[in-house]
Amino acid sequence: MEAALDPARFFRANRQVILAAGAVASFAPAGKGRLKVELRPAGAGPEIVSQERAAAFRAWLAG
Repeated sequence: MEAALDPARFFRANRQVILAAGAVASFAPAGKGRLKVELRPAGAGPEIVSQERAAAFRAWLAG
């Protein structure tokens, strides 16, 4: 499924979650190099971007 998505609009945050650019409300450090991402509309809780993907996530959001 991930291969069918536009990489400019969607990002794999970790093994379980793919984020949509339009749903990202904010993000903050979550310790050990990870990022906590708040979404809108809010889900069950914040999503975590793994340490390995954090730099790529920041670059992706910057466009």
